[in-house]
Amino acid sequence: MSGNQQPLATSEPTGEPTPTDDGRENEPDPASDERTTGSAGDGRATGPMPADLRSPRAKLVYLAVHRHAPVSADELRSGLRMSRLALYPILGELVRRGHLARRGQRYAPAARAEP
Repeated sequence: MSGNQQPLATSEPTGEPTPTDDGRENEPDPASDERTTGSAGDGRATGPMPADLRSPRAKLVYLAVHRHAPVSADELRSGLRMSRLALYPILGELVRRGHLARRGQRYAPAARAEP
């Protein structure tokens, strides 16, 4: 990681309903889900989650890059505990769709790619 950034979080809020003791489901609280509020959890805004991201892993990679940018694929791999075979296609697709930019060996949100 660069600078004084926190290590990558491996558990992100899901925003999914959770079962209660009586078997009913609680509604997700949008205010507590950082993916719906556009917050990286440390005061830095990530903006809204792109609507075209359907895969939970793609969303996780997208959020991790927004929170820890600039970040290398190796840092993402170890922090998210993902294999290269799982991570690289996701990074490639996020770059192709214009959500992330690659500068050398590091990834950053597309809007933050230029210094």
